[in-house]
Amino acid sequence: MKQKIKRLGSLLLLLTAILTAHAGEEFSYNGLKFCIYDTGDLCYVAHNWYTTGAIVIPEVAEYSGKSYKVASIGGNAFYLCPRLTSVTIPNSVTSIGAGAFSGCTGLTSLDLKNVTSIGAGAFSGCTGLTSLDLKNVTSIDYNAFSGCTGLTSVTIPKSVTYIGYYAFSDCTGLTSVIFNAEKCTASRGVFSGCSSLTSLTIGDKVTTIPGAFKGCTGLTNLDLKNVTSIGADAFSGCTGLTNLDLKNVTSIGADAFSGCTGLTSLDFKNVKSIYGDAFSGCTGLTSLDFKNVTSIGRKAFYECAGLTAIDLKNVTKLGDSSFGGCTALKDVNLGSVSSLSKSVFENCRNIETIDFGKVSSMDDNAFQGSTSLKSIILRNMKSVSNYAFSGCTNLLSVDLGIATSLGSYAFSGCTSLSSIDLKSTTSLGEYAFRNCTGLKSVNLGNVTTINRSAFEGCKNIASIDFGKVTSIGDAAFYGCASLIDVNLKNVTTLGSSAFGVCNGLKSVGFGAISSLGNYAFSGCTSLTSIDLKGATSLGEYAFRNCTGLKSVNLGNVTTINRSVFEGCKSLATIDFGKVTSISNGAFYHCANLTDINLKNVITLGGSTFSGCSRLKSVVLGNVTSWGSYAFSGCTSLTSVDLGNTESIGDYTFSGCTSLKYIDLKKVTTVGEYAFDGCTGLVNIDFGSVKTLGRQAFSNCTGLTNIDLKNVDEIGRAAFYGCTGLTNINLNKVTTLGCFAFSSCSGLKSVKLGKVDTWNTTYESAYSDYVNSAFINCTCLETVDLGETSTLGNYLFSGCTALKDIDLKNVTELGNGAFKGCTGLTELDLNKFAQLGTNTFKNCSGLKSLGILKASKVDASTFEGCNAIETLVLPYEWGADFKMALSGTTQLRTLYIGENTASIPNKTFVNNKNLFEVYSNAATPPSIGTATFGSETYTYATLYVPQGSVSAYKAATGWSKFEDIQELPFQIVVKDKKVSVDRTKSILVSASVTPASATTSLVKWYSLDDEIATVTTDGVVTGMAEGGVTVLAYCDGITAPMKVIVKKFDGVEDVMADDPTELSEFDVYNLQGIRVRANCTKAELSELSHGIYILVSPQGRKKVKI
Repeated sequence: MKQKIKRLGSLLLLLTAILTAHAGEEFSYNGLKFCIYDTGDLCYVAHNWYTTGAIVIPEVAEYSGKSYKVASIGGNAFYLCPRLTSVTIPNSVTSIGAGAFSGCTGLTSLDLKNVTSIGAGAFSGCTGLTSLDLKNVTSIDYNAFSGCTGLTSVTIPKSVTYIGYYAFSDCTGLTSVIFNAEKCTASRGVFSGCSSLTSLTIGDKVTTIPGAFKGCTGLTNLDLKNVTSIGADAFSGCTGLTNLDLKNVTSIGADAFSGCTGLTSLDFKNVKSIYGDAFSGCTGLTSLDFKNVTSIGRKAFYECAGLTAIDLKNVTKLGDSSFGGCTALKDVNLGSVSSLSKSVFENCRNIETIDFGKVSSMDDNAFQGSTSLKSIILRNMKSVSNYAFSGCTNLLSVDLGIATSLGSYAFSGCTSLSSIDLKSTTSLGEYAFRNCTGLKSVNLGNVTTINRSAFEGCKNIASIDFGKVTSIGDAAFYGCASLIDVNLKNVTTLGSSAFGVCNGLKSVGFGAISSLGNYAFSGCTSLTSIDLKGATSLGEYAFRNCTGLKSVNLGNVTTINRSVFEGCKSLATIDFGKVTSISNGAFYHCANLTDINLKNVITLGGSTFSGCSRLKSVVLGNVTSWGSYAFSGCTSLTSVDLGNTESIGDYTFSGCTSLKYIDLKKVTTVGEYAFDGCTGLVNIDFGSVKTLGRQAFSNCTGLTNIDLKNVDEIGRAAFYGCTGLTNINLNKVTTLGCFAFSSCSGLKSVKLGKVDTWNTTYESAYSDYVNSAFINCTCLETVDLGETSTLGNYLFSGCTALKDIDLKNVTELGNGAFKGCTGLTELDLNKFAQLGTNTFKNCSGLKSLGILKASKVDASTFEGCNAIETLVLPYEWGADFKMALSGTTQLRTLYIGENTASIPNKTFVNNKNLFEVYSNAATPPSIGTATFGSETYTYATLYVPQGSVSAYKAATGWSKFEDIQELPFQIVVKDKKVSVDRTKSILVSASVTPASATTSLVKWYSLDDEIATVTTDGVVTGMAEGGVTVLAYCDGITAPMKVIVKKFDGVEDVMADDPTELSEFDVYNLQGIRVRANCTKAELSELSHGIYILVSPQGRKKVKI
């Protein structure tokens, strides 16, 4: 604080300098600068910085032919002039401004003559000054002489009426002060830090000492003579003072002698008022004579640790903490004191007895921590305040007299108190006797309400008569471990944890109680039975961990709240009677329960019976609301009757390893993880079930066969790890979640219907595998895809036993769909225009592959398919064809597309087993000289279209083939070019020549299904105006046909949400595959969104659904 004030003073000095610099016109006279006041013929000494030597300030200064009387020395006039050695001040000067001579360290003496006012910091830091004559001075502002370390003595004359903060602070050379100011108002710290001051002479007529001598540690004694009043902070921190004569003093101000640790005794002969902190921290005081003292202020003697006895015979008023922390205090006479203030004797740990005499009221904490107090008699006190005797650990007996009210924590922690009689008491405050561990006997008298934690932790109370008590608050008897029996006959309200952890409690009479608070009897391990016949509401955790509880009568209870009986491991049977709702964890880990009937229960919360390891049988009625984990971990559960229950909640029976059969005939929805880990489950009747949640039956390793006859949605990983499953029929399933049957290592056969939704909800870390319903089904041999047209990402990845797959209705293959299917040997993918990443990656058993239409193939699509022997390349090798061919080292037969323009150099350089190359291109594609390896050029036969042999023999790269022949057969299309009306169909045909060819089956493919589609047997349907090439195909050899689609004027083309006016029709997709026969208008809404062709005897229409 002192430093802050000093900094503030410096700022004010600077501000004063700025303001006075412009007060009037400035001029020079006799080498000094002066400034004229705005009015009159007066001037003052202005800024004369850097002045040196001795100066004489004239009484009159001449300027422009006029004389100006010098009336004052302005602010900062000679600020920081360390070489200024002397100043002669004229009689005309009456005031010296702020900072006028601050830092003039060369000044040694001053004659202030008629000066009456000295400004703030006027001479601060003048370390050379050794003496002062202040004979006419009336006002000395703050810091005026602070830091004048050369001063040895100062006389404050009677003329002085005001001295500011720290006026002589840090004058470390000052040894003597004569104080004659009779009517002086002084701020605090006037002589603060004057550590060498040893002599203080108080003038005979001085009656009031202001707060001037704080921290003058060199003062050892004082002659206060006629002093009657000592002001605030007057001698605070004067640690050298050992003796005081206060014979004439009547009033002692706040902090007057605080911290004067050398004082040992005081005589307050005429003192009537002692203000706050007056003697706080005077640790050397051992005895006091208060005689006529009537009022003692706040903390007046706080922490006077040496004080042993006090007689307050005439004192009527005691301030807060007035004797707090007087740790040696033993004897106290309260005399006429009628009221004890807050913390008045707090932590007086040596007081053993006290006569409360006339005391009728007491404020908070009055005797808190008075650890030696042994007995108290409160004759006249009607109420005991908060914390009044808290922590009085040796208190043995208490007579409460007429006290009707005890405040919060009034006797908390009184560990030696063994009995208490509350005969007159009607109100008990919160925590009133908390942790009174020695308390054995309690008379509650007329008490009707026991508030929060009133007897918490009173571990030795063995019995208690609740008499007239009607309400017991939260934790009122928490931890009362010796209580054995309680009869709550009149109690209607029981708070939370009221009897929590009463380990010895064996029986409870509930009387009229209708509602129990949360944790009311939690942890009462000796409680064996409870009869709740009158109760209607049980609070959360009410009997949690009552490990000895065996029998419960629920009476009229309809709702069992959260964890009410959690951990009651001895509870074997319970009649749920009228119970309709059971909340979370209500019977969690009740390990002794064996059979439960929940016929009336409609709401089951989370983990209600989770961990009931001996539970064998469960009967449900019609549960409509489930919480998670209701019966999870019930490892002995063998029988479950679901009654009329229509849905099963998440994790409901997870980990019920003994459950072998479950009848779901009335259930429509099975929640997530509902039967996860039920390893004993071998038979399930799925009845009406339509929806299976995520991991509903995951890791049910005992399941061998399942009939999902009505199921249309299977969630993520629903049967994950069901290693016993061998055959599944999913013909009704339309939505299949990722990992649905993943890792079903025993699964051999799968039949799909028409899956149109692959559930893609999964964590981002597995985003590539979001459709992987059958991933790692390593024994899967047979898959019937039904009418499913789209296969999701990684759907059959890792199905190493899969040898064949029929993709006749499939139009789209997801990324990685068959990755790692090492058993696949032959793939006809000629109808797919593009193939995704990793689709057949590492299908290391693949030997024959056709990708006639695949203009877009990723490098990873067939990566690792190194066993391919026969390969049909795309009709046109374009920029998006990136298949890695260098690793197909087993390739023997290669078919090159008819529209291939070029093949990159070294593409087949490593295919040393390539002995048959069939090119459908009449014009040789451009290749490099090393597109094929030397072995191929030497030993392979190159087959080319009729009439192209000579062209190939002359072409770069191709000419290196030693054996070039014409193709062994060719396809002849009936018409090179045909036309078809949009939405109309025609049949095209082709034949293989010569007739003796080993194969004659021709299939058809369209290169753009948006223009026209074609069935494999040659039915061409116009889709949109334009031209498209359709290919006749036979064993790698192709022949093109140009199809022109014309506008069809006979029937209106529908491209809107209005489906059609046709009454009944067949539905085809754009690939020419019939997706629905004999369809009606109403059934169109069941189709997936897209464009379809409707065909009926009335005509054809293209519609957008």
